[in-house]
Amino acid sequence: MEIVGPGTATAAHALEFVDPTVYRAVPPQPGSVITQPSPPTPTPTPQETEPWLGPVNLPMSDLVTLDGSALPAPTDGIVHFEAPSLPKHLPRS
Repeated sequence: MEIVGPGTATAAHALEFVDPTVYRAVPPQPGSVITQPSPPTPTPTPQETEPWLGPVNLPMSDLVTLDGSALPAPTDGIVHFEAPSLPKHLPRS
């Protein structure tokens, strides 16, 4: 089911980063040997995330599906102004 509406229309989507002109090969057959590409040189520098500029502390509105019906928005997520920190026991890069 494809979902559109106020909660999704303004969100950043991974689709914005897809280049439709790039050729994608057919996946290899099961059991075949896969050769990994070399890592990029120089190694890219990680980018800092930007704070969320959208509304906070407000429930999301219902999502509208393509057939016009309403789908209740999820209520199990919390939006923070800044990305959360890694737990202390995980290594930092």
